[in-house]
Amino acid sequence: MTRDDYGVWEIFLPNNADGSSAIPHGSRVKIRMDTPSGVKDSISAWIKFSVQAPGEIPFNGIYYDPPEEEKYVFQHPQPKRPESLRIYESHIGMSSPISIAFGGSGHVKVISIFFLSEHSYMNSIVVAI
Repeated sequence: MTRDDYGVWEIFLPNNADGSSAIPHGSRVKIRMDTPSGVKDSISAWIKFSVQAPGEIPFNGIYYDPPEEEKYVFQHPQPKRPESLRIYESHIGMSSPISIAFGGSGHVKVISIFFLSEHSYMNSIVVAI
């Protein structure tokens, strides 16, 4: 692994001789680093998919690169973009004495919920109304 000028670590894994990925699709991936403060296990902040196994606390990074024939193909055209967008943003872990009802108001089109961590296994949830 190498560390760039901004402190970001990276590693390049070339494809196998047959052209297949060095990491098979669906593999669990974690990074183990031996640092001055001790050994650290984590998943990449740039992982595309993560899951939490039943009964386990930590999340597992999943390498997601399915073959073309297994990739999802959308069945319907993308909906037309609305002329204007109304957004309500909520940060989990913060509280407010104000309660807002969203149902049927017609004004709120998106509710964006952000967790207070910048890790891929603390996913942001966006719900379109």
